[in-house]
Amino acid sequence: MLETALESVPLDSPIVSQLLIRHQDGPWNWGGDLRRKWEQHPKVRVLEFPDRVDFAKSYNRTFDAIETPWAMLLPDDDFLVRPAARAAFDAAFAQPAYDQRGLMIFGWYYLRDQLYLHGHLKSHDLAGLMRQTPKFSSVLFNLRRVRELGGFPGDVGGLLDTALIGSLAYRFDALITDTPIGVYRMHAGQESAQKLPPAYVEALRHGLAGYARSEEERERFDELLDAAAGPGSVRALLAQATFALRARTRPAPPPRRFNFRTWI
Repeated sequence: MLETALESVPLDSPIVSQLLIRHQDGPWNWGGDLRRKWEQHPKVRVLEFPDRVDFAKSYNRTFDAIETPWAMLLPDDDFLVRPAARAAFDAAFAQPAYDQRGLMIFGWYYLRDQLYLHGHLKSHDLAGLMRQTPKFSSVLFNLRRVRELGGFPGDVGGLLDTALIGSLAYRFDALITDTPIGVYRMHAGQESAQKLPPAYVEALRHGLAGYARSEEERERFDELLDAAAGPGSVRALLAQATFALRARTRPAPPPRRFNFRTWI
C-alpha cells in the first residue's frame, strides 16, 4: 500500500516541492528496492525516527521537520487521485489570500469493502465537523497557522484530526471544495471506530464548543459529542453521514472544476 500512496503524489507538479517519507521505530530498512527507487528522486526526502510515539507527538514532530509552508499528511494506506490532486493544487494556490487561511479542504472518497463512497462537507457547523471531518488525504495544512495553535492536541485521542481541523477552520478560515482528490481506506481496528474515553470527549468540547454560532448548534454538537463516548459511537456517526455511492472499482478522476468557497 505504501507504493500506491507514493505513486499517487503528483511530483511532476511545480507546486509540489518535496515528498517527505516518514518512518518511525528505527531505519526504513524494509523497503529494499522501493527505498532505493524513491531516494533517487530529487524531490524526495526520507525522515527516520528511532522510536514510536502516540499519534499527536508523531504528527507534531513530523510537522516540526517539514520545511515547506504547506503540507498534506498522506498515510501509507491512503492515496490520491493524482490528476485531480494536481489540478486541485493549481486551483487552490491561485485563490486570493490563500496564505492567510488555516487550511485547504478538498473532497475525498471512503474506500470500504471494495466500495467507494464520496465524502463531502454538507455543512460547516460543529455538528457537521463531527460527522464529516476531512481526512488527511484531502487536507493541505498551513504550517504557520498549525504552529500558532501548537499542532495536534494530545488530550483528545482519536479525535485529534477533528480538533485541529476544526480550530484551524474556525480561527483562520479554510478554503473548501467538494471535488474529491484523495481516497481514505476504512478498515477494522481503527481508533475512530472505538468507544472514546469521556476525558477525550470533554477535551474536544472544551476546545471547540466556543465556536458554536447559536445555542441550537451548540446543543447539536454536544449531543453528537456525548454519543462519542458510547459503544461503537463514532462508527455510527460515519453511518449517519450522507454519502453517494460512486463505484465498485477505483474511481475515475472527477471533473476538474474546483468551486472554492470560504468556511463561514
